[in-house]
Amino acid sequence: MKKILMKYGIMVFILSLTSCISRLSPEEEVRNTFEAYMKEMQTGNSQEAVRNFCRGKYKETTTNLLGMMELMGEKTSLYKDYTAIQEIAFLPDYSDVAIVLANMSNNEPISFILHFDNSESWKIYYAEASNLILLKNFINGDHLSEWGIFTISDSDMEDLETIF
Repeated sequence: MKKILMKYGIMVFILSLTSCISRLSPEEEVRNTFEAYMKEMQTGNSQEAVRNFCRGKYKETTTNLLGMMELMGEKTSLYKDYTAIQEIAFLPDYSDVAIVLANMSNNEPISFILHFDNSESWKIYYAEASNLILLKNFINGDHLSEWGIFTISDSDMEDLETIF
């Protein structure tokens, strides 16, 4: 009996240890989401990529762009000149909002805004051909709501937690 308990005790310990190890950091989750999106966009699965990875105005705009490209007989693989992620940053008071600065082969940066939304996954809500990481301290709730991101700042969340 002792051997059986010991065996199961070790197994439980190993399972709990592996569940802690397999948890990715928010930065790794953002990186994995963004890389999967870019891979789908580059391989021609653009419509599916937009459906799975995008939300808000960005989803609407990109869907319309892909539809126009399809009507004109153009290949619908966007971001074919994407090379790698240059940098990932989180907004100072919004730990659920990330900026991904993407490298393109023409050396023009594109910033993507991702939000960890109520689907409990990172989604792309906005893109701009500039380095928004330089402006991250100036991005506020008004900008976020304009992009379709409705969230509460970390400091407001702390205030709410102290009230309740």
